[in-house]
Amino acid sequence: MRATILAPLLAVVGLATAAAQPPASPLDPGLLAPGALQLQLNLLQAQQQMAQRQALATEAQAAALAAQLRTERNLADIRAQSVAPAIPPRPAGAPPADMDVSALASIPDAALADSDAKVRAAANNHH
Repeated sequence: MRATILAPLLAVVGLATAAAQPPASPLDPGLLAPGALQLQLNLLQAQQQMAQRQALATEAQAAALAAQLRTERNLADIRAQSVAPAIPPRPAGAPPADMDVSALASIPDAALADSDAKVRAAANNHH
């Protein structure tokens, strides 16, 4: 009878004692050899540096993707602007459109020939 009461009592005392002591930490200096603490610190610092480099690489990749997206959108805008609008065909049998050419600029042939000669002379002297 005494053994049946004593066993649970010892179990409760053992649990209480175990709960009162914090679990051993891998960084507990008492558990590590003299150089092991520095080794553990170096390992943690290397892990932190690697995480910082990965974060920078992720930021750079996100910035590159954002720039690529902006470029693609800009190119799509330029392509959309360069497409000439479709002009509907003239209905069959419709008369040709009348155009008043009096409102258009008129440059005499002699003035055009003189300007052309000056441009060609300047281009030949440029080389």
